[in-house]
Amino acid sequence: MLYLMLWVERGEQRGLATREEAFRRLDLNPSILADLREVADYQMDVAQ
Repeated sequence: MLYLMLWVERGEQRGLATREEAFRRLDLNPSILADLREVADYQMDVAQ
């Protein structure tokens, strides 16, 4: 689900052969990872 939320288009259309490649590329972007962690932390607080 996270994959589809981040990459609405199919990976092939964005130059990504697999989901694993997409997440490896995401792992190379620390600012986006920090934003995702912040959103996840917020969601966890709201869900409690």
